[in-house]
Amino acid sequence: MYPCDAICNSCGFVRSVTHVYDIMNRDAQQHWYSCVCGAVLPGSMSEHIWTGGEVMQHPSCYEEGFERFYCGDCGEVCTEVIPMTEHSYTEWAEVKAPTEHKNGLETRDCVNCGHREQREIDALKPSGSEPETTSPAFTLPNKKPGNRPDKDAPEGNNGTIILIVSLAAVGSIGIASVAVLIIRKKKK
Repeated sequence: MYPCDAICNSCGFVRSVTHVYDIMNRDAQQHWYSCVCGAVLPGSMSEHIWTGGEVMQHPSCYEEGFERFYCGDCGEVCTEVIPMTEHSYTEWAEVKAPTEHKNGLETRDCVNCGHREQREIDALKPSGSEPETTSPAFTLPNKKPGNRPDKDAPEGNNGTIILIVSLAAVGSIGIASVAVLIIRKKKK
């Protein structure tokens, strides 16, 4: 025990008494014992020793959790935040099938909170469209494997154009010949 100076409220006499260190004091970092007069017990200041780690609320994808710790010496309580978790989604499920003219739709839901994500599915390519492939077996005319234009080939498909023009010319000559024959028969 240590001397404690007590002052008389009536006469102001100071007398020495013994400190009684029975008050536990604490703050966020440490704890200590003191007397009613405020004197601190020498050597009694020490850091909290946190124990427990009791999860009071588990975190989720929609709110933080928290964990509570206790100082085994003084009973001080410390609460720490546990960060929110990420969403845990189901697999993507098709809700609306795509067509040649409209995009489709697929969704997935978080199994914990029900949060829904959605994304579009690209519309289907029209039937009869050019196949997309890099396989040499399906290489289109005037294209090299890998679907790149051949630098040495002329633009477009000139063989087809020449054939169409030739048939048109021959057809026109044939029609003209028939017309001349009909006119000559009518004159006779």
